[in-house]
Amino acid sequence: DIWSTADGFNYAYQSANGDTTVIARVVSENGSASYAKAGVMIRETTASGSIETSVLLTPTNGVAMEIRPTTGASSINVAGWTRGIEPPQWVKIVRSGNTFSG
Repeated sequence: DIWSTADGFNYAYQSANGDTTVIARVVSENGSASYAKAGVMIRETTASGSIETSVLLTPTNGVAMEIRPTTGASSINVAGWTRGIEPPQWVKIVRSGNTFSG
């Protein structure tokens, strides 16, 4: 999962520095849990408890933006789940300086 104090998930990544925009189309999400997630993420490192910001789509609970503000801290759902949004959907995350939006 992408939650709590450490993540366990599969991903593809590319290193980036400075201002960055990541856009992806989530065509499907076939996890069996209602909060199984697919989406885009910007991380400080590849370590499981790394600082991260993500925009995630679930098969039944909608879309949300989550952050882990410090290494090893618990994840925070920034504004709750926006319900009724299901794949296929586009997701986007933007880093401009130290500000993230999605």
